[in-house]
Amino acid sequence: MMLIVWAVASFLVTLTILVAIHEAGHFLVARWMGIKVLRFSIGFGRPLFSLRDRRGTEYSVAWIPLGGYVKMQDEEVEDEQPMAGIPFQRAALWRRVLVIIAGPLFNLIFAALVYCLVFMIGIKSVAPVIGAVPPTSIAATAGLKPLQEVIAVDGNSTLSWESVQMALLPYVGTTRQVQMTTQDTTSLKKQTHVLPLQQWAYRGEGGDLLESLGIIPYMPVAPAIIAELAKAGPAAKAGLLKGDHIIKVGKEPVANAREVAAKISAHPNETLTLTLLRANQLQTRRVLVSAQTAAKDKTVGYLGIFFRAEPWPKKFIRIEQQNPWQALQHGVKKTWQISSLTCKMLANMVMGHVSSKSLSGPIGIAQGAGVSAQMGVSYYLSFLALVSISLGIINLLPIPILDGGQLLYCLIEWLSGKPVSKRVQGIGLAFGSLLLFYVLSLAIYNDITRL
Repeated sequence: MMLIVWAVASFLVTLTILVAIHEAGHFLVARWMGIKVLRFSIGFGRPLFSLRDRRGTEYSVAWIPLGGYVKMQDEEVEDEQPMAGIPFQRAALWRRVLVIIAGPLFNLIFAALVYCLVFMIGIKSVAPVIGAVPPTSIAATAGLKPLQEVIAVDGNSTLSWESVQMALLPYVGTTRQVQMTTQDTTSLKKQTHVLPLQQWAYRGEGGDLLESLGIIPYMPVAPAIIAELAKAGPAAKAGLLKGDHIIKVGKEPVANAREVAAKISAHPNETLTLTLLRANQLQTRRVLVSAQTAAKDKTVGYLGIFFRAEPWPKKFIRIEQQNPWQALQHGVKKTWQISSLTCKMLANMVMGHVSSKSLSGPIGIAQGAGVSAQMGVSYYLSFLALVSISLGIINLLPIPILDGGQLLYCLIEWLSGKPVSKRVQGIGLAFGSLLLFYVLSLAIYNDITRL
């Protein structure tokens, strides 16, 4: 329950910050362009509190914290009180364009500054070292091997698995080749590999991107000593205890926790004999393995046992930390890379190259906000920047209810020489609302199925 409360609270904080940044862009540029601004609101509905400045603009925080808005003077509505400035519709076309584009632009600028702060603070990550490569996989065909560190993808340096995945995402849905540079963690020998993607079936619909290529990240090997048991789980019912050291599953010896997990996973709804060491004495337990549904509706075995995590070797830990000037450069670069990647993924989704199941909605954002906030300041700030970029890019889509739709109206006005009629705008608003509702419903459905 506490995790849910934490996730919801983190989501609301994230949403409030990003909406405030977005609407501040519209507000500040509107005031700069001499346009009358009636209200700047964070949230919808009845205001919890509000105040008014000398120019008559009302600032309020409303009781429904799921967005916000800037209300500008409409030429068809008379002023409630005298205010400096002109109605939005009477402003020159270029002024209106600047006001509309300012919201998404502020989200992107905010993301660059946040990434700059992250690089100045420093963020700890795990080196992208390969743990295993299945024999018939794409990675095996390219010659990738265990204990090689991925140091670059198509010439782009990779310090973490996150950066490897970001570099691979533009290739989703394509049949091109991708070049990967590795360095052996023992000999330090560098090698270049070419991954043929003709047989790559990954379309973002679920499962792990790296494993779909046959790249299984390295994990420290933990001994098969039970650290915790799920209450009322199959293992607890069979009499297993904390501290038991599993040495055989069936007739096959197991060397570590990973091998135990693999064998249990492969035998759902079957009875297995476990040989274990307890207080320096060998014992056996027969246990009925239950079944769980994993990615892509695959059924796997489950016992309800947990092993302690082993610490990462120090040589596999990476810390990214830079001076302010370098941090600013990297912040701008990363914002550009993620913005470009977001646009490519949206285009691939429209063309059907990427599955719509990769969409994530408010539940996914809440989970991400909660987890990143628990991990630390740098991780939460990185998440905040990522969502800010997504918000900025999505708002530029040519859907009437979004900023991109208003820019489309401005383009039509510039080409035709007259503004789009209220009737057409009303139809566009209805269509845009339905489309946005459909996409949001699909994203929420994806979130729920992932849960």
